[in-house]
Amino acid sequence: MIYRNGTDIFGCLHTVVVENLKCIDDNKRLRKESIIQAEKMASTVSAESRKNKQEQSLEDAVQILKNYVKIYVSDKIKMDGLPDIDNFKCKDEILKIPPILWNFIFRICSTDNEEKVLKKSQFTWNSHYSEPLFNIFRMMPRLYILSCIFHLQNSQCVQPLHLLYTDIADKFSNSSSTFLSINARLGAGISKDSLRRYITNRCRELEQKQRYILS
Repeated sequence: MIYRNGTDIFGCLHTVVVENLKCIDDNKRLRKESIIQAEKMASTVSAESRKNKQEQSLEDAVQILKNYVKIYVSDKIKMDGLPDIDNFKCKDEILKIPPILWNFIFRICSTDNEEKVLKKSQFTWNSHYSEPLFNIFRMMPRLYILSCIFHLQNSQCVQPLHLLYTDIADKFSNSSSTFLSINARLGAGISKDSLRRYITNRCRELEQKQRYILS
């Protein structure tokens, strides 16, 4: 029957084999593409999961630090006495700040060398960290950053460093109200009026203390 109809059996077999190989190649290609897509999807899901975890960690850290800021500001506002800038000492002011806040500011501002020294020390988040050799030129800016944060949280939380800076600026600017107002708006200090109120209140405090001592 095949021969009578003139069918080329070898040609038919060749066509079948070629088509079968093509199907096999297509299946391999589809399988490979599926694997690549699955890997991409898994990578995307993993990256999204890491991102979510990182964002959650940052959110938790913000809440912890913000609570310490609020506690510090609340305690400062409750104090009756005004900051004493006559006896200002950087170390003493640092010790008044919650150690976690101070250490956080220290770490994010630290240089590579400072980090190396820190890692060799017995660093703990619950204890104020400072370098073995206290460098006031590195510590003072950090203290100033925290002073700005506290004052920004509540303007009634007047920091000694703000008063000290404003007092110095007042003297070297020939008591320029405009200059002090610009500094206050930039968060670098307090206004001229606030400085006058502080001086007045401070004089009253000293007067009351003197009367108490004399009595």
